[in-house]
This record gives sequence, structure tokens and C-alpha cells, in this order.
Amino acid sequence: MNSVKPSAGFYLYLIALIAFFIGTTANASSGDSIIEAVDTHEDGYRNLKSNVTMILDNGAGRTRERHLDVYTIESLPFGDKRRFVFNQPADIDGTAVLIHSNVVKDDDQWIYLPAFKRVKRVTSRNKSSPFVGSEYSYEDLASQEQPKYTNTYLQSVDCGELKCDSVERVPNFPNSAYSKIIVYVDKQHRRYRKVEYFDKSGKHTKTQLLEDYQLYDKRYWLANKSTMINHVNNKKTIMLWKDIQLKTAQNETQFTANALKRAR
Repeated sequence: MNSVKPSAGFYLYLIALIAFFIGTTANASSGDSIIEAVDTHEDGYRNLKSNVTMILDNGAGRTRERHLDVYTIESLPFGDKRRFVFNQPADIDGTAVLIHSNVVKDDDQWIYLPAFKRVKRVTSRNKSSPFVGSEYSYEDLASQEQPKYTNTYLQSVDCGELKCDSVERVPNFPNSAYSKIIVYVDKQHRRYRKVEYFDKSGKHTKTQLLEDYQLYDKRYWLANKSTMINHVNNKKTIMLWKDIQLKTAQNETQFTANALKRAR
């Protein structure tokens, strides 16, 4: 019986297929390593407290300010826990939000509304809604650990005067509002410089810019300014982080739903 010898075209196809799979695996590995480098530089501070001024810009020249205290406690390897406690203006004074970040499932989130004197759980379908009227969503403010996403390296790009690596992050947890997120990490210091958000249809809806990095505790570089730009309604929200303190006297009991009522 005569055997059929594969054609040259078959071998070219086979080589291209192998190269594709090798390239895909390498890109995923590079994406993971870049995000892990960012996480490594940020991990270890134990806990954080900061005063934050939130500026809401309606895109037509009008702005409003909100003032809040933000508390974070590391809970490795499960994800950070964060409290947001508003104190100005008067109509939201005492409003508090608690986020328990999870690695491979939806984050747990609660909000305390002083007018009703009750704590309400934020359901999965509401986590994409605006965070207290801002352009940030509840999902945006949770910690973004490497295993929560499939991370694929894209390319090297310019970030103003810096060079950045861009990484595509596809959520692994259910009920995310996004089909993907693209982060831009500067090559020299491994800090996030820009984050682009794409909705479920693949449309680029928001961009976050991270600026004014400062050194804390001789090790941790933290952004003192973050700006979320909404490309759908042309609004934006600026968060100015002030008086950042690390390794403060906080404990797990302050990061429970029941403790939100006593957050002020």
C-alpha cells in the first residue's frame, strides 16, 4: 500500500499552529509575571488609612466634592478588605461601604445608610452601578489580585514619557461588568499608570489614570491621585489621597458588616 506523503503546505500549517500555541502560552505567562510584580511591590503594608477628597465633574464645568476616610487591611491570600466612610457633605455623612475582595468568586460588599439605620448587602448585579454617584463602580474599588483574571501580555507602548507594558485582563469571577480590562504598567517601577475598561459588548467605556506616586514607609509607592473618565457620559471622578498612613492600629473586627454602623 502506498503511503501518502504530507505536503509542504501541511508542514507549514503545523509549524504555524505550534508557534501560535507557544506564543499564547508565553504571552499568558508574561502577563501573569507583570501583574505579580505589581502585586509584590504593593503587598506587605498590612493596613492603610487615608483621607480622600472625591471630586465629581459632570463634564459641563460643574463639580461637587465629597470627603471620606478609607481604611484597608490585607487579608492574604484571600484579598484585601476595605472600608469607605463618608463625612461630607451632610447628606451622606455617615454613609459607609465595606468590600471584602475574593480571588475566584464575586466580592462581598455592603453599604450602611444612616437614614435607614441599616446595613444592606450589595448584590452581584448591582456591583457595576456607580459608587455613591461617582464614575467608579463598586467593582472598580475592590482589590485586583492576579488570580482574579486571565492575564495576557499585549505589547510595549509609550505612557507619556515612560515605557509601559500593556496586559489584557479577562475576569475569572462571575458577574463582572467587564469583558476585559487593559492595564498599562511602567517597565521601570512596575506601577499601574492607566487602566482601560471594556463593557460586555467590548466597548471601551472608561479609563482610569493613576498619577502623583509617592514613597511611603521607604518601600511602597502609592498613587495620590486617581481619575476615572467615563467615555459614555463624558463625566469624570477624581480621587485625591491625603495623609496616607501604613501599619496603623486596625483589626479584622472593624471590617465586618455589623461594624459599619459604628464606622464614624
